[in-house]
Amino acid sequence: MKSGSIFIITVILVCCTVTVAVVWAPGACDRGEKTDLSEETVEMTTYPYGDPDPIPRPKNAFYPYFKYDGYAHQGQPQKWETVVLENDYVRVTVIPAIGGKIWGAVEKSSGKEFIYFNHAVKFRNIAMRGPWTSGGIEPNFGIIGHAPSTASPVDYLTRRNDDGSASCFVAAFDMITRTWWQVEINLQPDKAFFTTSTTWRNTTPFPRPYYHWMNAGYRAADDLVFIFPGQYYIGHGGDVHSWPFDEKGRDLSRYATHAFGGDKSMHVIGNYNDFYGAYYENDRFGSVHYSAFNDKLGMKIFLWGLSRSGMIWEDLLTDTDGQYVELQSGRLYNQAGTESSYTPFKQYAFAPCATDTWKEYWYPVKETGGMVKANDAGALNLVRTGDSVTVRFSPVQRIEDNLSVYAGDRRIFSETLSLDVLQTWQTTVALNGAAGPLKAVLGANRLVYSENPADNRLARPVTSPAALDYRSAYGLYLRGQQALNENRYGDAINLLKQSLALEPYAVYALRDLGFAYCWRGRFAEADSCARAILSVNAYDPDGNFLYGLTNSRLGNTIDAIDGFKVAALSPALRAASCICLAKEAAKQGEWTQMFQYTEQGLACGTDAGEARQLQAVALRKSGRSAEAGKVIALIERDEPLNHYARFEKYLLTLSENDKREFLKYIRCELPHETFMEMAGWYESIHCVDEALKLYAFAPDYPPALYRSAYLLFRQGDERYEALLQQAESQPVGMVFPFRTETLPALRWAVDKSGKWKSKYYLAVLYGFLGEDEKASALWEQCAEMPDDVIFYQARAQFRRGEGRLNDLLRAERMEKSWRTGLALIRHFQEAKQYDAMYEKAREYATAFPDNDMIGLKYAAAMLLQKKYRECTDYLARLKVLPNEGAYEGRAVYRKAWLFCALENVQAGKYREALSDVEQSKCWPEHLGVGKPYDENIDLSVENFIAEYCNAKLNGAKPPLFVAAAASGDEVAKETARICR
Repeated sequence: MKSGSIFIITVILVCCTVTVAVVWAPGACDRGEKTDLSEETVEMTTYPYGDPDPIPRPKNAFYPYFKYDGYAHQGQPQKWETVVLENDYVRVTVIPAIGGKIWGAVEKSSGKEFIYFNHAVKFRNIAMRGPWTSGGIEPNFGIIGHAPSTASPVDYLTRRNDDGSASCFVAAFDMITRTWWQVEINLQPDKAFFTTSTTWRNTTPFPRPYYHWMNAGYRAADDLVFIFPGQYYIGHGGDVHSWPFDEKGRDLSRYATHAFGGDKSMHVIGNYNDFYGAYYENDRFGSVHYSAFNDKLGMKIFLWGLSRSGMIWEDLLTDTDGQYVELQSGRLYNQAGTESSYTPFKQYAFAPCATDTWKEYWYPVKETGGMVKANDAGALNLVRTGDSVTVRFSPVQRIEDNLSVYAGDRRIFSETLSLDVLQTWQTTVALNGAAGPLKAVLGANRLVYSENPADNRLARPVTSPAALDYRSAYGLYLRGQQALNENRYGDAINLLKQSLALEPYAVYALRDLGFAYCWRGRFAEADSCARAILSVNAYDPDGNFLYGLTNSRLGNTIDAIDGFKVAALSPALRAASCICLAKEAAKQGEWTQMFQYTEQGLACGTDAGEARQLQAVALRKSGRSAEAGKVIALIERDEPLNHYARFEKYLLTLSENDKREFLKYIRCELPHETFMEMAGWYESIHCVDEALKLYAFAPDYPPALYRSAYLLFRQGDERYEALLQQAESQPVGMVFPFRTETLPALRWAVDKSGKWKSKYYLAVLYGFLGEDEKASALWEQCAEMPDDVIFYQARAQFRRGEGRLNDLLRAERMEKSWRTGLALIRHFQEAKQYDAMYEKAREYATAFPDNDMIGLKYAAAMLLQKKYRECTDYLARLKVLPNEGAYEGRAVYRKAWLFCALENVQAGKYREALSDVEQSKCWPEHLGVGKPYDENIDLSVENFIAEYCNAKLNGAKPPLFVAAAASGDEVAKETARICR
């Protein structure tokens, strides 16, 4: 790496000798400093995705989102709109149409990427909805990564700021959790870091799942070192392992060391730490992520396995940029799987009506040899060599401050640094016998590093008590609570009921069960839980808040106010209670009181959140337009992608220009859902005219039409009839009702029109809410009336046996699509009707030869029909595009060849059987998976068959087969039967 001119100054201090060097960033002092902001069109080779699933699947964890099932094998040039933030030091690129991802970042003097920039947009089936791309920095919010918005357009806006910096804001509404997030990507003119400032709001009055991670990509290389201070790493299941050295002494902080096992997910914990880094020793270049300790608890390393099982993804996800790793920062310690619930690292709940904010820094590091401490001032490294220590510091902003180094209690070096941005400074200090741990301090504790482990190590417990009984009332409650926080409401309700069966007045279980009922629209049952809590403790905060919510939904205004007022005694629930009280006042048209409640909420010192939205409404309704305008300006300053602000501005003026401005920034994948969410919010405060205006922006979307018709009907407005008819005339494909607020409108439409479409939508919604009996009754009422393939494909999911088969066959007669075929194949497989499965799979594999999902089912059907040779021949031609965690293609391949071998064993053709066994050991990558390391492959069955055949060929006594006794492998069982 070229580093510009170097000069050396020799300084003599008392008791030590110091050598100082400064590495200048080329021309740093001579350059003008500014932040440029531009929107540019960039053409990149793109492997597009498509084929959205139009069928509602309400039992899927990611409902109401749909999957994309089509992926291109060949790339094509495609133009992408990018936002570029650039100053004299770094260049940051954002692509709003791909999840608002920061696509990459470059340090300009060297041209090196400190955030991986993928020069191919290669969508592959990895995320919960399918498409995902590697590299950049990806914001994740919701229930798991990767977020539903990760590959689709999000709302965005650019802004030049008064301080000379520039910002790109990206934002999205997550329909699974009903939360809204906004990330400001900001670059100042005189800094080498850019920041991401996040606002995340729970838009509901219910606890919601709390999952957030920023997923950053970095180039993989053998000289890459992960600098993650900590004592342990934990897995997704909360399992604890030593860090950085594992039990075999391997240094896990080095990428090249991971030439064992498979993919790795390591959440590093155990130190009081606020940064992580990546450093390339050969390039003398690295990257830092920094955030305040209380902002980001989690630091994760993900890397694909270094065998072909992981390295296959290099070519699958990029064309020219090589393998990558992901270094991630999270609000919680780990990305908790269900098993983590049995450890201290449980799922967490996003508090009702809460808004969280935090800030993160991202920047390059040059010529430091690594780093031991980093923050927004820069990156520091100390390296002991014999009786001296080398100190290097790479600043990311101008530094005029003193740096002192101590050995034990003795100061061995002190100097005032005057450094430009990225002007790497270094010195070598002779210890001259000075003993004790090293410590470096920049300024008045602006940056502090201590070599003493006791100064940073945390004593937090990392394992759960063995005596904790998860079958006890409290244990069942914990499991139910965790299911609730994972969005598994059916499991949560069952577990919480079991807890209450053991301890009927356990208020913690009653509370969570009540919130679970609320989320599913079962407000009377939730109210019973709230009343039980209050019968135990009249002042219980959660019980009162729940009581307020249930009575608000049940129309009992004074009881709702009573509940919220008592809940407001609790500091934790005061802001949320004030928001709910403001909404109750709005329902009565008491705008002055509504404003007063919002003022009380803002006085809690929490983020303004929803309170300012309510204030804007109250002031507009009170005729205080100028004051409303000031509140709107405050919202736009802090949350420029808060669409309520621009909508309120439009309501103040009713000008076409303000209407266009409102619509201009709704650029997301599903704009109609933005209008639905906003309209529902205005409905919740009885602002009917405003809600109708918003529903009108989604003129062809059935849920919007039903809810508009219902609002007009309740007002005695006969225009509802036309809207109801319009709703019934729209196609049902790509419509996924999920809001409990839509239930009253759909119930009314069923009673009013009696037509099948309103019953269909209500059945889908009931299915999502776990009301399966109500859903089934509606499905059956529709009988065979609908003439729509989507209806029969959707209803088949709720039926069994002949009912399901009849629906699938009816759908097939109407439209012979691959989805219809796959559903029929799966039905026959589940019903163990293998002849029918084989015939149907062969039919659809012929009709859709490029569909690998059909192809794999066809291969599996051949196995079930004992057509092993036919299966191996077919698999040689099949091309499977991998998805993360996929293994089916390789499993079918192995079985087919081993069953071929066993057929030859039965026929006494031992040499042919040996050849088949060798074929079974191959890992053809066109079947969607790469080969792991040999030590991770169980070849016990293969080796036994080979030994058996060799014994037979040599006239020796065959070995005994023992693996089948402990194996569920059907090949092992067949081997045991044949090779007795």
